[in-house]
Amino acid sequence: MKRLLLLLVVLCVALPTISAQEITIKYQDLIATESSELLQTVLDMQKIRAYSVTLKGENIKDKRYALKCHRVENGKVQDDMLQGMLKGTVRDNDSLCLKFYAIPSGQDTVSLRVDCTAGKITLPVKINSEEAILMETFLDKPLTVDEPIPVISLNTGEYIEVELPTGDKMAGRHYCPIRDEHIHPSLWTEKYKMDDYIYFEVKFE
Repeated sequence: MKRLLLLLVVLCVALPTISAQEITIKYQDLIATESSELLQTVLDMQKIRAYSVTLKGENIKDKRYALKCHRVENGKVQDDMLQGMLKGTVRDNDSLCLKFYAIPSGQDTVSLRVDCTAGKITLPVKINSEEAILMETFLDKPLTVDEPIPVISLNTGEYIEVELPTGDKMAGRHYCPIRDEHIHPSLWTEKYKMDDYIYFEVKFE
């Protein structure tokens, strides 16, 4: 009985310590939350996307971090496109806010703007601007400072064909099933035969 009580006490003490190490991630669609319906419509017609991503955790306060951008091309994950240019420190207590803006600048180019405490940068990304969207990168495991955390992706989804009652086939794109699978974006290329997309990740130092 004494051993059981001791075990319960140890668990009660240990559990908060474990949960305190975890990091939560919150997404906000900045277009969808825009108060002006007219502005929402105009931005949507122009296929402009904007997201705020907030990482929160007690153990990231004052911690150094690097924001990395990886391109997946021909089934291979390339090294950081930013080449270490975006490095900073978590200044706002226990949270880090990142903002991403995707603006089509041609049929095959998207201007991608990144704002964070490490700085601001705009990247010209070669991708089909008609089909590319910013998408959340959820994972089915606890997020900690020990591993890089994927935060968002710019991709064109999974190509699909749907057969109509007439027998004709209609081409389309899947997005939500990829996001809701909760697997690392580096694995999308293999599972969904996706090619040529990018994703960002935060690595704490």
